[in-house]
Amino acid sequence: MLLRNGKDPVKTAKAACEAGADIIQFRFNGGHDSELIKTAVVLKKAISSFDKILLINNRADIAKASCADGVHLGRNDIDVKTARIILGKKALIGKTVHSLKELAMFNAEDTDYWGIGPYDLSELKPDLKPLGVSGLKKIIKNMDRPYFVIGNINLNNLTNLINNGITNIVVCRAIIEASSIFRQTEKIKQCITKTF
Repeated sequence: MLLRNGKDPVKTAKAACEAGADIIQFRFNGGHDSELIKTAVVLKKAISSFDKILLINNRADIAKASCADGVHLGRNDIDVKTARIILGKKALIGKTVHSLKELAMFNAEDTDYWGIGPYDLSELKPDLKPLGVSGLKKIIKNMDRPYFVIGNINLNNLTNLINNGITNIVVCRAIIEASSIFRQTEKIKQCITKTF
C-alpha cells in the first residue's frame, strides 16, 4: 500500500519518527480491510522502536485488529462510546470538532483529546471555513482536555500559531509531500521546541 503521492507509508512514518514526530496517524480512503490491517500492523511495529503512538483514522475496528494505540474519529464516524467498547479503556480516542457548537454537542463523550480545525483552508475539507487563530482560541478556552490543531499547517503559517501559544499541532501534507520527510519534520519540530 502506498500513499497517494506514491511514497511508502512505513518509510514515511519511520523518517518522521526519527526526526521527532510524537504521533503517527494512519489515514486512508478506501482499500480492502485486510490490506489496511496489514499496513497498520507493519506501521505499529516500525514505530514501536521509537516509542511513538499510532492512531488509526476513523476505523476503530482496524485499530483493534492492528493493536494500534487508538483511533481518531470524525463527526460522521461511530460514536465514542461504541469505539470505547471496541478498543477498551486504555485506548486513545480523539474526535474532531469544527466549532463551539460541535464541541457542545460532543463534550460529554469520553474522548481523550480533541482535534480542532481547520486552522487554514484545507484541500481535504474545502467545504469547511478556516477558523484562524481567533476561532481556534474561542474553542480552546472552552475545552477541558488536551487538543491538537489541524488543517493545512505548514512552515509558512506555523509561526502564527506558535506566537499565539498553540503548539499542539497535526501536520500531514506539508510532511508527506516534502522531498525529505526527515528534514521537513525536523524543521517543524525545531520551530515548535525553540519556543520553550
